[in-house]
Amino acid sequence: MIDAVVYDAGMLIALTGRKKKAQVEHASIMRRVRPIIPGPVLAQAWRDSPQTRYIVSRYLNDCATYTDYTVQDYKRVGVMLGDALLPAKKHPDVVDALVVLTAAKHGNAVILTSDPYDIRAYAATLPTADIVVLDM
Repeated sequence: MIDAVVYDAGMLIALTGRKKKAQVEHASIMRRVRPIIPGPVLAQAWRDSPQTRYIVSRYLNDCATYTDYTVQDYKRVGVMLGDALLPAKKHPDVVDALVVLTAAKHGNAVILTSDPYDIRAYAATLPTADIVVLDM
């Protein structure tokens, strides 16, 4: 059983770009759980375009925005950044690590991402977390 679905910036951008696969997946998820968008993901996807703001706002109404991070969470993310075995030429990404930590804080979780290799690298730093990573 899935307790939570967490979107990364790639999923939110795909929804904003009206990508069919993302829209179908979002509609399917909405029948089961309310998706979670970490606050930093919203910051990555938000743009100063009326059309983009309108579309993102529509999806925000469907989702829960998670912003309840503690000092301990940020310290854990720092450790994750140092421990993750990222693909070659990739640099540590605080937002990606926060996406994984957000999923871990919500039980059995699925992360929808356009960057599955990085997300899996961060998830591997939390071996007790029950996280599934799906490529959008």
